[in-house]
Amino acid sequence: MLPITDVRMKTVIRDGSRFRGFELVTSFESTCVYALIEDFRSCCEEYGSSIAIDGGREVTCRFRDGVDEHDIQYLRRTLVGHHILDVGWGEENRPGLKYEDPQTNKLDVRVRTISGTTVHLKLFNTHNGYYGHYTIVRWDGMCDDTNVL
Repeated sequence: MLPITDVRMKTVIRDGSRFRGFELVTSFESTCVYALIEDFRSCCEEYGSSIAIDGGREVTCRFRDGVDEHDIQYLRRTLVGHHILDVGWGEENRPGLKYEDPQTNKLDVRVRTISGTTVHLKLFNTHNGYYGHYTIVRWDGMCDDTNVL
């Protein structure tokens, strides 16, 4: 069980593509949790990342707008010090997409803490079906980069 030490936006460059999203930093760099979506715009799609805490507000980043520093400070005040119990995504905590709406592809990474709080790292892509965005989810040495939203 690892303590959350920070909450931040993360950017990764892979094969010439930029991926962005929220990261929960722990006391061990190799076991941070993050969910990233490919950051490029092809047409009129709306895509981005959000983080929600059960019983709290949701902070959304549509990359073109950025994230307000007050929102990052709220996330830090709310989450730093919680200890991660487990992390899962997709059905039965295996990698996979969760479609909540035919026009909105969403991936929800659930982070449960010892205190019973669940944090949701979400990726979304609202589009007309033509422009997918690759995603990267990482936790405890596992990396899932096979999904397209």
